Amino acid sequence: MLKSKKKLVIDQIQSIYSEYSTFIVVRYQGLNTSDLSVLRSSLREIQSSFKIVKNSLSIRASVNSNIDHISQMLKGPVGIAYSHDPISLAKKVISFSDTKENLKVMGGVIDKEFYDADKVLSLSKLPSLDEIRSDIVSTLSFVPSNLFGVLKHHTSEIVRVMEAYSSRGD
Repeated sequence: MLKSKKKLVIDQIQSIYSEYSTFIVVRYQGLNTSDLSVLRSSLREIQSSFKIVKNSLSIRASVNSNIDHISQMLKGPVGIAYSHDPISLAKKVISFSDTKENLKVMGGVIDKEFYDADKVLSLSKLPSLDEIRSDIVSTLSFVPSNLFGVLKHHTSEIVRVMEAYSSRGD
């Protein structure tokens, strides 16, 4: 590869490192092109991407971007999945690695903090941001209806007590 082309590739990887906060490094040895295309398209669904990188160039870009942790995972044929949403990315990558055993999660970097493969797996088991939002909305919508039911029930009891007092003539 020409030196000028290497510089362009390093700049491209460096821009990915500076633009995104979540990176999951995977070893893809044994996967064919169609498998990687399926991975890429599933990641696009969550506004994420996947890039196969040349390790030496990616290491240079990571040093320039202060993401030194990623360099320890760059051994052998690897690719980097990247996104702004760490949980959704972890869910997609782990789900894909469950169906394709040749895809091995090496680890990740989230907000410049190193995550080993076990931590990435744990992260994938957390609810996504959309699931959390949905839970909050359903909880908040349940509270007023439940409160109304309690107030309605107690209001009718108060009315009955008042009717009982008025019928006694007190």
